[in-house]
Amino acid sequence: MKYSSTTRLLNIIVFALLTLGFGALAVYFGFMVAPFVWTGKGAPVDIPDLSLALVLMLGCYGLAAATASVIGLINSVRSLLKSSDDKLVRKSFNSYFAVGYITSAAILLNAVWLYRLTTTNLKYDNIGFIVTVYVIAFILVMVATNVPLVKLYGEEENASSSMSVLLQSSFASGFGIAVPFLACFIFAAANGSANAGYKVMVWKFATYAAIPCIGALVALVGVLLQNKADKAGSVKKSPAVLLYSSFGVYGLALIAAGIFSLVYRSTDNKFSLMNAKGVGSWTYWLDTSVMSFIVGGVIVIAAIALVVLTLVSPKKKQKKHVSAW
Repeated sequence: MKYSSTTRLLNIIVFALLTLGFGALAVYFGFMVAPFVWTGKGAPVDIPDLSLALVLMLGCYGLAAATASVIGLINSVRSLLKSSDDKLVRKSFNSYFAVGYITSAAILLNAVWLYRLTTTNLKYDNIGFIVTVYVIAFILVMVATNVPLVKLYGEEENASSSMSVLLQSSFASGFGIAVPFLACFIFAAANGSANAGYKVMVWKFATYAAIPCIGALVALVGVLLQNKADKAGSVKKSPAVLLYSSFGVYGLALIAAGIFSLVYRSTDNKFSLMNAKGVGSWTYWLDTSVMSFIVGGVIVIAAIALVVLTLVSPKKKQKKHVSAW
């Protein structure tokens, strides 16, 4: 037994705190604020004067990180109950890395795509400074995540643990994005209006819930296949293919956001997730649509390339059975 009971207990405490913290962020912004910003009624709390996109971003990030933390908490409890099993401790460590990757992705998207949320939309025009801060923060979080991951798994023959971390991160991210948007869709549909712009927003909520949900399901299948492969001591290509496919699905979500923003920019009923409370002083930022297509397109193309490379790459020689699927 490499890890002491103290380490296992500390993991439980830390993951419990992370779950409470990120869970509070998710519940407040994702469920107590976001569904009510659009309709302007029924909110259990005072609605902050923030754009719906910013509120949803905080809620989605909170739920994604909380999901990874819950997985870590479960594995930490299991590791304490099975004190002779060090694999469960390492599995709980994976959730730390998953939270790190989720945080990195959120920061990177703010640097290259959603920078308007914390600049122009909050009456701050120094976009270059904010983007620079986001890039620096992204680098720092990636270093803080990757250094211990490499230290822990750097000598692995097949990088299966790293694949598990990425799959968990992808699943938690898709789940965290889909559920708050689903809550917004349900509430908006239940408080419907014949207004054409209102119907557009309902469709936006449905689309932004459905696409990440598909990505999360693809990643979840990858998680299950990776766990099966680990138990069998084999190396499979399918988890990697599903991981990259889930990335491609999230890229399609960004492209869909750009399409919605571009197509409905000139409608009579101008509603947006980006503007404060979604309605009122409408401002259309062409660069938001353009960056949606660029960033989303790059992600989709990279995902396709990675899938192809994974499928055509030769199998690595392993001591145990290696399977293609």
